[in-house]
Amino acid sequence: MTGEYGQKHNPNVTPGSPLLGAFKVLLGAAIVAVALYFSIGIAVDYVVPVLPDRAVNWAARKVTWVRVPETARDLDAERSVQQLADRLMEANPGSPEISVLVVKRNMVNAFAFPDGTVMIFKGLLDQMKSENELAFILGHEMAHVKNRDALRRLGRTFVFGLITDAAGLGSENVFDNPAALSELAFSRTQESRADREGMDYAHSLYGHVGGCDQFFVDMTHEKDDPAWSNYFRSHPLADDRIQDLADHAESMGYQTGEVFPLILPGPEDQTI
Repeated sequence: MTGEYGQKHNPNVTPGSPLLGAFKVLLGAAIVAVALYFSIGIAVDYVVPVLPDRAVNWAARKVTWVRVPETARDLDAERSVQQLADRLMEANPGSPEISVLVVKRNMVNAFAFPDGTVMIFKGLLDQMKSENELAFILGHEMAHVKNRDALRRLGRTFVFGLITDAAGLGSENVFDNPAALSELAFSRTQESRADREGMDYAHSLYGHVGGCDQFFVDMTHEKDDPAWSNYFRSHPLADDRIQDLADHAESMGYQTGEVFPLILPGPEDQTI
């Protein structure tokens, strides 16, 4: 078959530049990938709240959410904080089980992962003034686990982690994925709910809520300190949280009480 200007036309070859054709294919694949990414996130956000606890617990443990080498962890502090977490869980039957990791980084933040891992940075512990204050923070993170906030926020990471596991490519390691950690910036509604439930957990342990708001009181005095910047980027304003906790305590009839000093261990001291 002869086309214009006497050139032969091959019906099996698409007219046009091969480079343009390849670009169109790549663009189409990119659009599908982006649509899939956001669709998975939306679907997980709607499905997670209605799944049975057994299914959620099984699924959350199918992905390794965080691996922290021992050299990056403060194991002495970790053991002591875990002891406090165990007491908190014992005082609150039916609460989710949490496993504490203390990371030697000067960052004022903590994260709760879907499998119950709570990662606390040493910079946050350095700001704690009382055991009660730390118990509240642990209770706050336990509430995130109970409410499946992390699984909803990390839904895309969760699904793609399952896919990589199935493909034999290894589990998702959130600790080495700053983009995934940024997904743990919960909404203000989620944070306020976790604050209230964290106070409930602390009250069950101590019989009062003394010290629960101390962390946020300190934050209002240190807003210009760069060490607090990460916490303010991903959490509601401290003033709002103090008022919300006060309102919750009043509505529940909670009283204040004795605040115990926080003594993080040295190498030979394993008590808290």
